[in-house]
Amino acid sequence: MEKFEYQVLEFGKSTFVTLDIKNIQPTLNRLGAEGWEVVSMITINFTDGGTRSIVATLKRKIID
Repeated sequence: MEKFEYQVLEFGKSTFVTLDIKNIQPTLNRLGAEGWEVVSMITINFTDGGTRSIVATLKRKIID
């Protein structure tokens, strides 16, 4: 049976920092090189509809 481990990342968590999409790609590329695969991404919004942060869930196979 395959086994996986998961990691959850939140980009742009601070309300005082502008969410910059181009800063996400290097992080995901680095993690991809380590065997992590993005399985979902969602946005967390303010009540006025603006995006506060992006949450990514990643997984990778555990090799025994």
